[in-house]
Amino acid sequence: MLVIAVVAVIVAAGITALVWRTGGADPAPVQAGSVGTPPELLVGFPLNRQPVPKGWRLSTADIGLPPEATVGRLFARNGQIAYYLVGCSREKCGEATSWVYGVDSATGALTFSPVTLAGYQLIGECYSNGPGVALCLAEGKQRSDPGTVWIIDLDHGKITFTGPSNLRRAGVGPEPELQEVGAVDSDSWLVAGVEAQGIYGIGAQGELTWHIPGSNIVDSPQFTSGEDIPASPVAVVGPNLAANPSDSTYRAFSVADGRDLTPQPPPGTSFDKAAAYNGGFAYEFSTDGQKSGVLFYDTNGTQVGRADGTLYLLKSAETPAAFDAKKRQWRLFSSTGQPVLSVPATTEVTKFRTIGTKLYIQTRERGPDESWQQWDLQTGKAGPTCKAHLQPQDYLASDGTTAISLDSYKSPSVREAVDLNTCQTVWTTPIFGGQYFERVGPRLIGHTDEGKTLVELGAPA
Repeated sequence: MLVIAVVAVIVAAGITALVWRTGGADPAPVQAGSVGTPPELLVGFPLNRQPVPKGWRLSTADIGLPPEATVGRLFARNGQIAYYLVGCSREKCGEATSWVYGVDSATGALTFSPVTLAGYQLIGECYSNGPGVALCLAEGKQRSDPGTVWIIDLDHGKITFTGPSNLRRAGVGPEPELQEVGAVDSDSWLVAGVEAQGIYGIGAQGELTWHIPGSNIVDSPQFTSGEDIPASPVAVVGPNLAANPSDSTYRAFSVADGRDLTPQPPPGTSFDKAAAYNGGFAYEFSTDGQKSGVLFYDTNGTQVGRADGTLYLLKSAETPAAFDAKKRQWRLFSSTGQPVLSVPATTEVTKFRTIGTKLYIQTRERGPDESWQQWDLQTGKAGPTCKAHLQPQDYLASDGTTAISLDSYKSPSVREAVDLNTCQTVWTTPIFGGQYFERVGPRLIGHTDEGKTLVELGAPA
């Protein structure tokens, strides 16, 4: 039976969180950091019934695209603004052409008309590189050939730079490899990893700028995590063990400007692993070689909290989490290190997702029977264990109760909506030939007319 040590009141929309300590006289409130996910980033209408077109519509003709084109694919989000990349082949449009445009998801109005990416290949990608900036990359036909990079001012809909680039999207070799810090196709920052060197920033002409030594792969936050939280301004990179096997330094840094935020350990202690999460980052620390606890820092690198124990940090982008090896518990914290919840570690799975005021702990790995147990971050009570697909590559959106995700284990594959309080599947739609949509802030945007119209979706009447 779980003994709850604390009860946390969620921080949301500027409300101060309270953590009530028990076991003494009258409980006294103490300041805590953010807990849970911002409600304004959850879908703003009930998802217990399949959404239907309701609100604005925007066709390719309205956008200013040729009739042969589709509305394209979402590649970035900034608040309620969605940015789309459109590609049209030579067979359809006479010549291979691509465009980028922006839409205000609240009104359906264009934030800027389509910008043509002259010479852009259909095999390429666009990314958000911080608020108001996009980087589009088309690689050369051969890996040794230079690619082309476009930098776009998304606030004004203007290309600010086009030129050759040795950046690469993936693969092996000495070329800088792009990595997104934040959610894919959302608000994120770009960095580039270079083998045996570390992490670099990317500048206004696609060039490498600031440098953080260490591994060439961002360790935390996890790639593709954080769909219901803002893009993290902080990331962590591990040591470059290939260059220095004895190096154990984890570095925290600002993904906006490369500021090294790595703190100094307190006297008599040493730092071990680090992890970034919504609202800051944390370091494990040891005393005389023995695990002693975790120190919590805000996004400026100022220490804001401490938790003692034999604690090992876990990757959890929304809610700081650690494994207590002595007590065999998962311990969850606010962003300032205040204890929120302690859960018996009954399985080896260490995957978590926070949706609103609920924490979900995976009890069965990804597959047909993937399952997650619910825990209430406000009361500490255990909820149901449901079959659902909540990993980053599957999770799409939630209103706080019903979660929409991809289930590729069904035949045919479907998008399914599961009520996480009852474990009931309330509706499904085929991935191929069914309803296609994406989340932008609290809204769902659908694609209709064979991909030639964007529509605002809402709850059926």
